[in-house]
Amino acid sequence: MTNKRQKPAFTLAEVLITLGIIGIVAAMTLPGLLADFQERVWLNRFKQTYAMLSNAYILASNEYGYTQDWAINRSPDDTQAAKEAADYAASILLKYMQVVAVNFPVDYTVHDLHGNVTGDIFNKNYQEKSKLYALSNGTLLQFRTQWAPGNTGGDLTFDIGVDIDVNGTQKPNTVGKDIYLLFFAADAPKVTGYKLWWVNQDSCSTAKSQAWTAGGSCASWVIGNWNLDYLHREISAEEWKSLSK
Repeated sequence: MTNKRQKPAFTLAEVLITLGIIGIVAAMTLPGLLADFQERVWLNRFKQTYAMLSNAYILASNEYGYTQDWAINRSPDDTQAAKEAADYAASILLKYMQVVAVNFPVDYTVHDLHGNVTGDIFNKNYQEKSKLYALSNGTLLQFRTQWAPGNTGGDLTFDIGVDIDVNGTQKPNTVGKDIYLLFFAADAPKVTGYKLWWVNQDSCSTAKSQAWTAGGSCASWVIGNWNLDYLHREISAEEWKSLSK
């Protein structure tokens, strides 16, 4: 009579213990993996939209010159003039981009990096000053104009900017995460972030407080470094100053 050897197998208790360990490890690591993935999505969409805007400005400059040469009404305190200027800038630049929708109604709450509500981006009131545009990659755009001191102070410059929401109306709708403020250089075919003289690393900080929108200058960091490190650590003054070199 032949003896049959019993095949080795896991007991039910061993299986349950193993599944429990896997569940604990997954619970500890999954949120971090998801957050990292989401940041990569924001960054990649930013890169894509930035490339579109940069290419559009280069093509526009060949035909119209730089923004300082555009026939724009530069009335600093006239709301209607500001709207007309923003619309005119958009009409020049967007002819070189794939726009799928124009001036459709949206109204959602935008926060800064401190979690505070900021009321001047992508809402009904702001759309009275600027139309809303949707690109083929899902990014929302709003053009705007403003007078502001130059990089070293002194005389005011007339800036043409564009606010972008890289994932449309999807959350988190936060400046410095999926929303960024960009500007078209007045004297060169270059798209920049917000780096005026009163803006420093504190304007791209999750911890420090300042009068200006927290996260408003983060596009400058992203363009200079192509990462979102400021979401995980404080950017030093030395690192911030290196962006302008």
